[in-house]
Amino acid sequence: MDLGDQNFSIEFNYPQNSDDKCGDSNCGIVFEDGEEIFDPSDFHENFMVTAGRDMNQNSEKDIFTTFDASGKEPLILQYYDVSTGTTNETVTVGGTGKLHGSRLTFNPEINDEGVFFIYNNTELKVDKIKTNHPGELVFEVPEMETGTYYIELRTRLNDKTSNIHVSRFIKSLDVIWP
Repeated sequence: MDLGDQNFSIEFNYPQNSDDKCGDSNCGIVFEDGEEIFDPSDFHENFMVTAGRDMNQNSEKDIFTTFDASGKEPLILQYYDVSTGTTNETVTVGGTGKLHGSRLTFNPEINDEGVFFIYNNTELKVDKIKTNHPGELVFEVPEMETGTYYIELRTRLNDKTSNIHVSRFIKSLDVIWP
């Protein structure tokens, strides 16, 4: 396969903001409050790649494939506590919690799937799920003792295997009573 002088295009677009002072340079994304969530489908950028001399010479033995760089694992990016209005800090017992991320959907009918709070090698499953979407899970925080917990999501995704996929949020959260 000779690629000759073919051009390859890959697109990434970032939403343009009138307050953006970055121009064409790479800037970080800043969220103003806990209600904003990251949606990868909002971000794109255009650039062009041209096959160089080495690529043209070796093109017959190269195999080109596409892949999903984010993998197939669920990913928790943020925890928002509605009662206190805090992000990635506190969990209020009896309040509403929101997880934001990707591939967060799970089957609530299966006992080993769901949202779990982990404390001192014990786990507590969340029973009351309000929203079960790939990018957002909303649930009622169950009764538990105060302390520092980790939160996990366990799901089989849609891969139709018996493999459970686990995402543990990187930050610990302090459980408080209202």
